[in-house]
Amino acid sequence: MSIRKTFKNLFSAVSTLRRKDVCFMRLQLRQSRLLALVLSVLLLLPLIPAMPAKAYSYRENGVDVSVYQGDIDWQMLAANNNLQFVIMRACKLLNPNSDFFVDTKFEENYAGARAIGLKVGVYCYCGADSREGILETTQNYINTIQGKTFDYPVYLDVESDAMTVLPKDELTTYLIEALDMLRDAGFTPGIYANLNWFTNYIDGTAIRNAGYDLWLARYTHNCNSTDYSNTYDVWQYSDRGTYSGMTGTAIDLDVSYVNYQLDGDHGRVPDTDYSPYLPLTAYLLSNENVQPFYADMQTPIPGAAVFPTDACIIREIYQNGWCKFTYPVSGGSKVGFLPLERFLTTKPADFQAIYSPAKVYTHSSAALDNVVGYIGPHDTLYITDEDDEKVRVIYSITGGKKIAWLSKDAWNIALLFLLQNHIHNKAVLRDEQLAYVDIDKDGQADVYDLALLKHLLDGLAIPEEGEVEGSAPSLNPGAGYTPAGMSAAEPQVCGK
Repeated sequence: MSIRKTFKNLFSAVSTLRRKDVCFMRLQLRQSRLLALVLSVLLLLPLIPAMPAKAYSYRENGVDVSVYQGDIDWQMLAANNNLQFVIMRACKLLNPNSDFFVDTKFEENYAGARAIGLKVGVYCYCGADSREGILETTQNYINTIQGKTFDYPVYLDVESDAMTVLPKDELTTYLIEALDMLRDAGFTPGIYANLNWFTNYIDGTAIRNAGYDLWLARYTHNCNSTDYSNTYDVWQYSDRGTYSGMTGTAIDLDVSYVNYQLDGDHGRVPDTDYSPYLPLTAYLLSNENVQPFYADMQTPIPGAAVFPTDACIIREIYQNGWCKFTYPVSGGSKVGFLPLERFLTTKPADFQAIYSPAKVYTHSSAALDNVVGYIGPHDTLYITDEDDEKVRVIYSITGGKKIAWLSKDAWNIALLFLLQNHIHNKAVLRDEQLAYVDIDKDGQADVYDLALLKHLLDGLAIPEEGEVEGSAPSLNPGAGYTPAGMSAAEPQVCGK
């Protein structure tokens, strides 16, 4: 197709667009009644009570487990359920007449959660009915967990009916004494109870004033239904969780309002420069399968493999150059750890945020053989690499960002569409957009610049003899610009 024919096609579309404009005006008239209805509803909005603002400034998702959850696939559990922590039962004293019992899954659960990098807490159910029984249970608890490290507190679960024989003030005093024992043993202690117990049987305020954490059990089955962050540190909001990776009964669901630091993090200190770009969907840079590692970043996960076509989601990036990510498997996803350079070699912040001029399809690899999405018109993106055939970009998607490749021809044609919209008066070019198409810097869009069109349609349009004089001007889509009112740290979320 010649450039002359390209222009003929562009201008022939004008009459069609005008006919469509008439239809659009008719549609606007039909919608006028609907608009009046919407406006009347908006006037009533101040009469509708708003949800109270959340007081917490931090929140993590977690679960608590015991032998009743059976065998747990920790990689799958953490990957499919956006979990940051787990609190596991270590032991229990069912009642004053029973034997002290160590949970038969405690060691296995502890090793499994640690291996995939979850923060870990622990609890012991105490069914004693006297000071002596409470302190003896606490000492047995210490003996059970001694030598292990915990990120979340070491809790005493105190909802036993046996304890109700003790007066509230007396029981609270005994529990603070037990928590002192746990503190002296080197742990961060806390109390677990439901709202009835914190109200009627123990003094939560006194325990808090003694310097200890509170874990509340109150089931609304919706972690957004209320906010307990002003009074409690962790809230167990449901006992009906059913997560991938479990073979046993339902699981308890929790939220934490406290950022308990990871103990023994093996260098997993977050690199905050990447925070604005996470979670980041990415593909391996190599064409070969890669074996992921456990959280120690030294032990390969047996039998695991990440494929070049796998859409991995990078969840955390660390200062030591590694990242935590999830990768697809049959039935869900799993968690693994790899050096970040397997996915990305340059920080997105090193590039300038620009707009996409039109819809452009994206691919998972430089081979451009697998379409994985698209960038919409005016979506924000970062060009991280390019050559004569392809461009590697980071762009916004729902809930995060994504790294993918796009064809250089497709990118250039997208610039042509920007010109086409301007020709048809469908779009008024802003100053930022003008930078794409004003090659001679005269303040005018070069819509009749045949040399520019030749550049954009390189390989598609063959100019006739005498149409183009001199060499085509240089146009580097990767140079980009920063849109007015927007910075690289404030991208739009509008990609697919």
